[in-house]
Amino acid sequence: MTSTDESNLKFKRRGAKSRFTRFGKATEQLIDGGRSRAEAQKSFEKYEQAYHEVEDAHDKFTMTIKDEAEYDREDVWVEDVQNDFSKLQCKFIDYVKVDESAS
Repeated sequence: MTSTDESNLKFKRRGAKSRFTRFGKATEQLIDGGRSRAEAQKSFEKYEQAYHEVEDAHDKFTMTIKDEAEYDREDVWVEDVQNDFSKLQCKFIDYVKVDESAS
């Protein structure tokens, strides 16, 4: 694989991460603003899809890495994404529980 191919994969991953971040912020705003469960659900579904796209792009990119130290650095990068996803996923689940108990 050429360095151009690697760069393209890294750019695709970066784009996927940007979408993930935007959808996460939108979902969090809906939850914090007390919007309806349906609105939060729709936004969270987009966020979850974006998360899977980041994972996929990351996996494709890391398959090109030969250096173990670089691979480890990239592993930390995806762990941060996973942590962000898990935090908002928990927040969303708690929000849905509160919304259900209020109904």
